Amino acid sequence: MPLNIAHLPETSRLLNAAPPDMLYHYTGGQALQSITGNAELWAGLPEQMNDAEELRRALR
Repeated sequence: MPLNIAHLPETSRLLNAAPPDMLYHYTGGQALQSITGNAELWAGLPEQMNDAEELRRALR
């Protein structure tokens, strides 16, 4: 069953955009080990971020 994200316009736009040449992720050492060890990088929905400035900076 496909995920219905029509009510999440920013998420829809980002998922349909071309991936960036480089992705920056600020994190601590333990989290970096987990990301690389599991080969996974999780992300939240932009609409659920509690800091609107974070989203504005990400979209620059």
